[in-house]
Amino acid sequence: MANQSKLYLESSQAETQTQAMALELATGAWGACEQSDSVIREYSLHWDIDRITMVDRAIMRLALYEINALDTPNVVVVDEAIELAKRFSTQDAAKFINGILGAYIKSLDINHV
Repeated sequence: MANQSKLYLESSQAETQTQAMALELATGAWGACEQSDSVIREYSLHWDIDRITMVDRAIMRLALYEINALDTPNVVVVDEAIELAKRFSTQDAAKFINGILGAYIKSLDINHV
């Protein structure tokens, strides 16, 4: 996964700093899939994780990694996830993702808002 991401980013027009951040997010989210999926299962009440589209799961995995591992304010992470869902999924998916991430953030002792 890391090699594919790195090759893609190196061929992109993005600045080096942007490439490095994107690679960190992608590899970090990929490495934390099991932990993220556990959170998604816990907070997606009455939804089997297999019913959630791959795009929506990827957005939530990315957001959960960023919430748990980076210093990005939670409100920024959620806003970014909602915008990704609106662009690459549906309006309903954006609401669903917002609900899951919001419930998870409320459960945390540390709030980066």
